[in-house]
Amino acid sequence: MKVTPFSSKLTLFSSQYFWRLKTNGLPLFPSYSSRLLVCRRYAHQDLRGTDLRPGILAKPPLKDTDAKSPSLAPSKSSLINVRDIPAPHCGHIRVISLNSPHNRNAFSTQLLEELERQVSNINKQALLEAKALDEGNPDTAIGSGTRVVIFASDVEHVFCAGADLKERATMSPEQVNAFLTQLRATFDMISNMPVPSISAVCGAALGGGLELALATTFRVFAPTASLGLPETRLGIIPGAGGTYRIQQLVSKPRALHMLLTGRRMSGEEAFHTNLCDRLVASPLQDEKSGDMAIHRRKEILHSAVKMAKDICEGAPASTLVLTRMFNEGASAKTEAEAYERVLRTEDRDEGLKAFREKRKPVFTGRLKKARKDLSGETEKQTTAKSKDGSKMQD
Repeated sequence: MKVTPFSSKLTLFSSQYFWRLKTNGLPLFPSYSSRLLVCRRYAHQDLRGTDLRPGILAKPPLKDTDAKSPSLAPSKSSLINVRDIPAPHCGHIRVISLNSPHNRNAFSTQLLEELERQVSNINKQALLEAKALDEGNPDTAIGSGTRVVIFASDVEHVFCAGADLKERATMSPEQVNAFLTQLRATFDMISNMPVPSISAVCGAALGGGLELALATTFRVFAPTASLGLPETRLGIIPGAGGTYRIQQLVSKPRALHMLLTGRRMSGEEAFHTNLCDRLVASPLQDEKSGDMAIHRRKEILHSAVKMAKDICEGAPASTLVLTRMFNEGASAKTEAEAYERVLRTEDRDEGLKAFREKRKPVFTGRLKKARKDLSGETEKQTTAKSKDGSKMQD
């Protein structure tokens, strides 16, 4: 087999294909160096039938292996939109909006993973702040991160339609169990994290969608909201907290009736039965057009944000310890312990000072630095020593 030298390939390539450029009336490359660069790049290829215009020829064609490369493969678009709104005093209000219109925000594996990731990040930050408050660590400011989280929807006429039953039909029993375990853990995290949460529901919240709303601290509904737990009609029962969380809000007979019949409840009825905390009436509630639906959704979110800002007007440490105390079960003992914790903050002194000066307080969430006595020991060390001494005497 005869081997053609590389220099001969360049000459043949240049004379054959750049002649075609000229005869076809296409502009030549601007310089000899550009022509040489393209010749070197394409000398090993047969370019017959290829568009040889400079802007196209300058881009090497994709190989089959490149098209299958993970780095070049199209990535999945996010099913959750996240934005932060500055909160009064410090920190922010995080709005987590479900955005999966193709299945009406139903919980697919991807949507659940994204939701768990968002909730986990908020919970970790809040637990770090709670630990700093327990230990009196002045290096960590309370309320510097997310102070209230809002769950909403960017899809018209729906908050969340429950589980993605089309995906569920393709799952093995092991995959279904893993999915349910992850769903329960995510809702438990929402319910127990020391950050107040609000669900802003304008459309349908069915099955797992209503269970998500039940897991939040507060619920803001539109009269057009449609709420239900229709699992019995599918041969199952609610499996992510719906059976016991709904009993904490409405009477047991009403809760059992909803579970057994799977009937839907309007937002107005939910308000009168204590299932929601705020009903946002709109003069446009009877309209069916898309513009009116968007307007209602914005109204509901606006009301939820206003509620969140009202919460954040309080001192960060106060909101944190109260939310945590209610999650764990309030009692005389937990109240006394929580009160001792907030006394460690500078905000307590700022609140009293602002009251005397008849002005609005400016809270920072900072903890007081431990004062040292003449021996160089902090108050905490002195208290610990005195306790140890009393034990020795006993």
